[in-house]
Amino acid sequence: MTNLKKIIVIVGPTAVGKSQVAIHLAKKFGGEILNFDSRQVYREMTIGTAKPSETEWGGVPHHLFDVCDAGDKWDAAKMRELAVPLIDKIKLPFVVGGTGLYIRNLLFGFFEGAKANADIRLKLEKEIEEKGLLALYHKLELIDPQAAKKIHQNDSTRIIRALEVFELTGKPMSVHQKEHGFAKPFYNYLKIGIDMDRAELYRRIDSRVDQMIEAGLEDEVKKLTEKYGRDGVLAKAIGYAEWFDYWDKKQSIEETIAAIKQNSRKYAKRQLTWFRHEEDIKWFKAGDVEGMEKMIAEFL
Repeated sequence: MTNLKKIIVIVGPTAVGKSQVAIHLAKKFGGEILNFDSRQVYREMTIGTAKPSETEWGGVPHHLFDVCDAGDKWDAAKMRELAVPLIDKIKLPFVVGGTGLYIRNLLFGFFEGAKANADIRLKLEKEIEEKGLLALYHKLELIDPQAAKKIHQNDSTRIIRALEVFELTGKPMSVHQKEHGFAKPFYNYLKIGIDMDRAELYRRIDSRVDQMIEAGLEDEVKKLTEKYGRDGVLAKAIGYAEWFDYWDKKQSIEETIAAIKQNSRKYAKRQLTWFRHEEDIKWFKAGDVEGMEKMIAEFL
């Protein structure tokens, strides 16, 4: 990997403080930050994604924020497409985010798998209509428990794709990915993971949700819903989708806020599960910035 471009990758669960640490480190080492959070790419989704403001950037250049609208489709491939030319130009890129799939695709590329099959997709979509998405997710759990662990039960796109690959090839998606191996990285990278005591992390998540509510999260979601409807990213994004039941008078404001907190905590748990499976991460406690500085200096 000696001839490859050097990049720093900073990962960890939501609310652990990745942005603040990354800004400090990028400033110290003369780097620039590339957002690799799958929600912070959307314009106008600001409060609910805890997007850092320009005043918080501290003079450090930031990239890949606000690159698409909430009505647009976005995925790991598009993220990589925009990131690669930026990484080529930036002297020391700091790739920062909690979306493990996007970071994996940047570093190693994907197993492309068999080409999409319209008939199989149509059949699976019909199954969702008749039995519900959860039934399809349970089917995936039986066929490919490893893939199911990494896919959210509401992520219809990835559930359908995993089942489609299995039907087309007779092999689970996770087996294909293992064979693909993610063995040859495109960059000479140092991947730093930030973690903290679980109880403290959950306390921070709850506190951040309270701050979002005070900052006008409901109004932000209302404006976006008026503009784009209740489909797409707004139907899936934590902090956004929970408001629909409140507006439909199916739950109280207290229940809505509690749901956002609970879903955020569950998301943090899923992120940690994903990252714990990655053996290339060097883990640090959130406060150990000195340790991170030392490791980056040695890497560079």
